[in-house]
Amino acid sequence: MAMIKSAVAGLAMVAMLFCIQGCSQTTQDTFFQVQLCVIDRQGISQFKQTMRVIAQDENLQFVDGSAETGRDLKVIGADSAIRHDPALSVNVGINDRKGRNYVLGGNLGLPAYQVALGFGAGPDPIQARRLSERLVQALSKHWHVDILPLGKGIVPMKACGG
Repeated sequence: MAMIKSAVAGLAMVAMLFCIQGCSQTTQDTFFQVQLCVIDRQGISQFKQTMRVIAQDENLQFVDGSAETGRDLKVIGADSAIRHDPALSVNVGINDRKGRNYVLGGNLGLPAYQVALGFGAGPDPIQARRLSERLVQALSKHWHVDILPLGKGIVPMKACGG
């Protein structure tokens, strides 16, 4: 059993390294970043549904890797809140139909109900700007959305428990 857990942890680390390497170009192209507190478990569902609807309206693809991320984090014991309840994991994005990224979002390393989003130019900077405006406007109908200066980084919000 220990051997299996070690192998899974090793695979998770390799996957994270590939993500860091693969996401580094997206990070360079980030033109806008926000953070918000979705308040509770229902807020996580509503957040994902809002992203799904906006992606569909823009003829883009909503990608939700939250369940897999939650399972992987539980196996390696990486995050206490998510380890106890993998359903709290948020790992989402919006891509074009060829898999090129416009938005990445998640809560890894943050309070469970805090979500950070980074917006990249993707293959169409005009569509990227429109998407960022529509998504922030839609999210702002439900939660307070903090727009962060580029380069500041995402930090835990004190008023966002979980």
